[in-house]
Order: sequence, then structure tokens, then C-alpha cells
Amino acid sequence: MKTIKDLITISKKYDTAFDERNKRFTEWQQTKFTIVKDTLTTICNELTENVDFYKSNLFVEGHVNLPLDGVGIRSGVQKIDINRNGENGFYIQFTPIDNGKIAIVTYPHSIGKGEQSSKFVDLIEPKNLNAQEVVNLVYKALEQVQKTSLLFAQMD
Repeated sequence: MKTIKDLITISKKYDTAFDERNKRFTEWQQTKFTIVKDTLTTICNELTENVDFYKSNLFVEGHVNLPLDGVGIRSGVQKIDINRNGENGFYIQFTPIDNGKIAIVTYPHSIGKGEQSSKFVDLIEPKNLNAQEVVNLVYKALEQVQKTSLLFAQMD
């Protein structure tokens, strides 16, 4: 049989979880946001320099004064056929969620009708974010968004 003391013990987990949440947000705002933004900037610079398809069409989006809004890589409208207007570019976002963990989410290419919604890539503790992990996560996200481009469409 459970007692009031048992209820208090299990309820104390909320205090611990709330403290952990606050620590995550502080870490994201004080250090990890900048690490992610700087790494995404390096990735964008390298991709636009070495991949013709991304020339002048890939950029980092996220404001240093608004780290809780997250940061990401966005590509613009991409011309792929002279008979079409093109397809909307993708967005790969790193953003804190309510518990302070960082969600990596993709917003796929789309061409209007039948636009696809966002897809979850991963959920990570801020303390585990470093430049190499950001590269790994962007790679995983790019694999996901490529599948939504008309350039990679497959007939099933």
C-alpha cells in the first residue's frame, strides 16, 4: 500500500526534472547555441564553395539574441526544370524543446500541393553537442531531406 510519503518521493522527481531543464536551457544559451551556429556556418561555407547546386542558395538562419528560437540551415527555392517554377528548399533546424533538450528537425523540399510536414531527426542533450556531432546530425538530416526532392524522386 502506498503512503503520502511515497507520493512526495515520486513527486520530487518533478523538482529534479525542472532543475535539469533549466540547466539545459542555460547551457544552450551560454555555449551550445554558438557552437551549433558556428559549425552550421562552416558547413554552409564549405557546401556553397564546393557544391554548385548550393551556390548562393544555402544559409544559416538564427539570431544570436534569440537562441531559444533555434538555429538552422535553409536552402532557397531551387530551379530544377525550366518548365517548373522550382521547388521550395529545405530547412534543418536545431531548437530547444520544453524540457531543454535539443530537437533536430527537417522541413523538406516541397512544391505546393501535398507539402510534407516536418520530420524529427534526433533529440540530444545540449552537453553532447559539439562540432563533430553537429556535422553528423546535419548529414543524417540531409539524407532525410534529399528523399523529398524531385531530383531524387523514385517511382514506387
